[in-house]
Amino acid sequence: MSIDPEQIRLAKKLLMERVSMEPGADTGCVVRFEAPDRDALIAGGVPAEVADRIVGAAWYQEMVEAVVETPEFCDPGDPPEVVLGFARDAIEEYISKRF
Repeated sequence: MSIDPEQIRLAKKLLMERVSMEPGADTGCVVRFEAPDRDALIAGGVPAEVADRIVGAAWYQEMVEAVVETPEFCDPGDPPEVVLGFARDAIEEYISKRF
């Protein structure tokens, strides 16, 4: 069965929507990522085959960690919107390169 690229885009969109930010205890910000499981992706309209390939991938947890750790790799003066964009870009890059 071939996977429609639109199904992959939907999965990326759903994942990116789960990334949020809040002010950090010190300076900067904290990225939050409520990484969905297979069932949550399917409930969001992602086909089971796509959800299985993403959540079941060896790199999935690494991607989750990369998203959460994004502020560590940003410049201290980067605005929160920029940091949030970089965190969401991490999802795009992981899935686009590895799916």
